[in-house]
Amino acid sequence: MKNIYVSQISDYIASMIEDEFYVVALSKSVTDKSGIPYYRLVLADKTGAITGIVWDQHMEQISENLIHTIVRIKAEVFNNKTRGVELIISEIKKVECSDISDFINRLDDQLKNKYFTTLRKMGEMVKNTSYKQLISIMISENENILKDAPLSLIGPCNYNGAVLVQIVSVTSIAVQIARSQNSLSYPPYKKGTEIDSDLIITGTILATIGNINRFSSFPISTIAASTSLLTSELQAIQLLEKCLKNDTILISDNEKNTLYNIIHTVHNNSIKPMIREAAIIRSAYQIYNILIRMDYKTYENQ
Repeated sequence: MKNIYVSQISDYIASMIEDEFYVVALSKSVTDKSGIPYYRLVLADKTGAITGIVWDQHMEQISENLIHTIVRIKAEVFNNKTRGVELIISEIKKVECSDISDFINRLDDQLKNKYFTTLRKMGEMVKNTSYKQLISIMISENENILKDAPLSLIGPCNYNGAVLVQIVSVTSIAVQIARSQNSLSYPPYKKGTEIDSDLIITGTILATIGNINRFSSFPISTIAASTSLLTSELQAIQLLEKCLKNDTILISDNEKNTLYNIIHTVHNNSIKPMIREAAIIRSAYQIYNILIRMDYKTYENQ
């Protein structure tokens, strides 16, 4: 649990502290005079940012994958006459999901509402009209469910803001592929075409989406026995249909049939996204990363 914020660190000058921070940036450098190597980190929480220094004797603890993660550090608070207050870090390690998840049950209604307000604001920043509408639909239709289970087991530390974007991106990909198939006159039942190998990625992720609500949140991480489940494929299709019940984003019966076919498509055990759909994945992944960062800034010590 977080105890010391950036805004309070000047009260601890010349003291050792241990706490959690978000890694905004990380770079390697050397001192001007003696050429001693060191790492410079930009650490942040909801109150601001501060520089952390890791000298050469502790550099083996640093890796590039610490960027955009939450870390727990042990450091001396040092007042540099030129650069101001810095943290001289002697220990640093990434915080695991199971360690940061217990704050979920302590969220009050005000914080939960703030979280969804943040999601809506991020959704409004999306320029693509269809994306924006899908995100809005997903949030409004699933807000109550997501408030009860803020964490998903799909990937490490993926919070529901990210899951929403994954759902939106996969839905968009699925619709695009379905329409591509119809325009190219590939009927849903036709097998053996080269295009089949392009569809496996959509089927894989749609099946994964179908499993999102099958599990309780961390740290228990077990299948919720009280939940009555459909197959993951049908659950994904139901979610897809629910998202697309909008006058401006219609899906035809042929497209729906194509989507059913996509889910069951397996071709040479390969995954090869289509080029056009890869662009959708890329933009969705960028939004996904933004939401992860917004999640942290919203929830103080996440």
